Order: sequence, then structure tokens, then C-alpha cells
Amino acid sequence: MQPPSRKLIFALIMLLVTLSVSSCGWYYRKRYSRIKTHALSNLKDCEPSIRDRRFVNFTMASWMRKGYSIFNVDSSFYDISSSDYNFFTPYAFYSPDSLKVVFWVAYRSPNAYYRKPLNLPLADNRMCDTDSSRVYLMTSLVGYRYDKNEIWSIFVLPDVIVNCSSDLQYPTVYLYDLFFNQFKYKCRQVDTNKLNEPFGGSLVPINEYYIDHPERYKPDSYRLKYIGYNLNDPDFWTKALIWQKDTDL
Repeated sequence: MQPPSRKLIFALIMLLVTLSVSSCGWYYRKRYSRIKTHALSNLKDCEPSIRDRRFVNFTMASWMRKGYSIFNVDSSFYDISSSDYNFFTPYAFYSPDSLKVVFWVAYRSPNAYYRKPLNLPLADNRMCDTDSSRVYLMTSLVGYRYDKNEIWSIFVLPDVIVNCSSDLQYPTVYLYDLFFNQFKYKCRQVDTNKLNEPFGGSLVPINEYYIDHPERYKPDSYRLKYIGYNLNDPDFWTKALIWQKDTDL
């Protein structure tokens, strides 16, 4: 019996890869569909107050005008002006004492072209690789205050960003899945001198975590811990690592 030819082996490998990708895509679409119904239903009553919405939207716009863009959208790089985009805050989650908050903030913009086109087809010289003429990006802020009458001190969760969606529904469901199902497994750096055991989950094996990012390894001054709690966990507002001082958000 002759061994199979290389062409046959290659064809079989490509078939298996195609089936695997199709299976993963099918699984994700099924998961997204299941989470979407649950998420949108549970988020109906999670709107921020009018004052908080205006404060966050104004703050985000001010940061962008000063050159600090969370979404890496630079008007000097893209053919876009401040009148073309806007921020809005569709969801907010308040602690029982109203002294801590998690905001979900969205950015809506035309799918702008580069001011200096790259050496690419015209359709690819845009902010987002999509045919949509308008795109949505979404991120999360956390805030705290010591009195209900104070304005919030707010901070960005820099690795919680959803880019380039053609509608607001996808990033909303993505953040819902992240905060309510997976957030407790994310990690943060903590100053070893301020490491407080009640905050967060277990310590992360630091050598394993930094194997792909050795430049971030700071063995003498920082340790890594899991955030430890999802947004829907009862202890999230008191023990999640993001509320501990000297945590690297």
C-alpha cells in the first residue's frame, strides 16, 4: 500500500482546519446569542443618573481634546473633527452606598479615513476594517467618592476596550460577559508593601504570567493578584482588587 501523497495530506489538513474554525465560529455565535438576550434584559435598569452621564461624557470629551484618547483615535491622524464624534454613557453600576461606580462608556464616530493614506487599497485606509460608515467603541471607567454629593474620581481600565463595532449591541454584550462571568480571573499589579489579603483572589504565578512580557516583570516591587470578583458577586464592591490602593489599573 502506497503512502498518501503530500497533496492529499495537505488537503486533509486544510479540511480539518476549516472544520475547526467553523466549529469555533459556530460555538461563539451560539454563546453570543445566548448571552445577548440575558445581558440586554438584565441591563434595562442600569442607566446612570443624568448628572453622572453628563459628567462622564464631558470628561471623556475633555480628555480627547487634550490629546489623551483612550480609543487611540487621533484627529490629527484621521480625517475627523470634534463635531463628528460623541461620547455617551449607556450603563452604570453603583455600590450599595453609592460611593463606588463602574461606568460603561461608548464612543460613536464616522469610520474616518486616514489623513495621509497608507499604501493600501482605499477601503482599507480607514479607522476600522469594516464596511460600516459609522463605528462604536466601548470601554469602562471605575470611580469612587467619599460623599454622595461629591463628583467622582474616575480611572480607566485600559485593557477593557472593545473596538470597531458596527452597532452598540456587540460591545455591550462583550462587556457584560467580561464583567459578570470572567472579570474575577483578570490580574492586576499590586505594590508588595500594600498587599492586602482581603482584596482580590489568589496570587498569580508571576513567572508564568510574564513569560510573554518579560519587560513588565518587577520582582522586587510588585506582585500579581486576580481581581477575584465579578461585578455581580456580593463582595465585589468591598473586596475586588480594583478598589485597593496602589493597584495598577
